[in-house]
Amino acid sequence: MWCNQIFSLLSEEENGHKIENIIVADNYEIANRIARLQYGDSAIAVDTTLYPVAIGYTYQNGRFYDSNGKEVKKNPTEDERIKKAEQNINTLTDYCADLLYSQCLLQLGIEEESRKEN
Repeated sequence: MWCNQIFSLLSEEENGHKIENIIVADNYEIANRIARLQYGDSAIAVDTTLYPVAIGYTYQNGRFYDSNGKEVKKNPTEDERIKKAEQNINTLTDYCADLLYSQCLLQLGIEEESRKEN
């Protein structure tokens, strides 16, 4: 199976690394070699396939930051999005079941009687 990844090529700076370029490659080692050839021996490549980053963003302690210093959050994977959708469906199903139960009680007059007692 052919799989490409998006790599950011980062140069080393005082406080971390700066994204100098963004490339598509099929493995980390090639991307890392390109980074070192272009930006020196301390340059690195980082897989940013799931991160909405741009040239000029910074990288410190495993996190990306935009030009305003705000952390860039990772986009969810397909599996994570499916899991979240399933959780939402389960929550909505429970909510609908509760609504239907309440509606049945109201139609039977059970809810009305319990309200009168309170």
